[in-house]
Amino acid sequence: MMAVTRELFKLPLEEKQKYTNLVGGKKEYQLESYGSDMDRSETQVLDWRDQFYFIMEAESRRLWPTQPPSFRDVLHRYAARCRELADGVLREVAKVVGLREERYLADDMLDEKAVTYVGLNLYPRCPRPDKVLGVRPHSDSAMLTILLADAAGLQVLRDGQWYDVPVVPGALVVNIGDTVEVVSNGLLKSPVHKVVANAERERVSVAAFYTVDPEREVEPAPELVSDERPMRYKKMKNSNYMRVQLESLARGERAIDRVKI
Repeated sequence: MMAVTRELFKLPLEEKQKYTNLVGGKKEYQLESYGSDMDRSETQVLDWRDQFYFIMEAESRRLWPTQPPSFRDVLHRYAARCRELADGVLREVAKVVGLREERYLADDMLDEKAVTYVGLNLYPRCPRPDKVLGVRPHSDSAMLTILLADAAGLQVLRDGQWYDVPVVPGALVVNIGDTVEVVSNGLLKSPVHKVVANAERERVSVAAFYTVDPEREVEPAPELVSDERPMRYKKMKNSNYMRVQLESLARGERAIDRVKI
């Protein structure tokens, strides 16, 4: 997966621009395809990265690049294996927080209407890494994120301190997202993380995001709400939450703070 991702980013710019995320005469932004994040203000500082963003469900595969020739097959097989891992992790999470149904997160919430996104990121060498970030601090809106990276740069925030996430060749980093924090009624926390820029070497990563049906309303599981632990998050439709996530990221805020009670 890492090799074919590097091949994809090495394609000529005109080839990559065939999959631009700017449509309608480059006046409209779509999340899927090639390009940077949506620019929501004149003062917004963009992340120091090049990015492809894909939806894994079958109807979207026509938008996947045809070059390099093996790309579509490799991405499809990689996403399928990651889904197996995601299901196993979510079953364990359900047991940890005390959900009655072990497969509630993996099967009921990640049902046939759920959406999987995969982001391919290239972080080029940066001449002034002290002035920019590869990715701004944020937490993921998804249920679960599975990350493959070939170099250091990811940092996670804990107790006001940033810590480097070590890179083990071939290993995957798994973190829960805001959806699990809400469903668990705050028993588990979605970690805030960022990617720092590097002047010495570039970094490539592949991130798979497992999200619930955009029309599904996300709220704390009833069995995790009690008099001793009242509801700590408001109900919100997932599509609305993802919109709030994009707006909050541009302002340097956390979307989950908007649903806390």
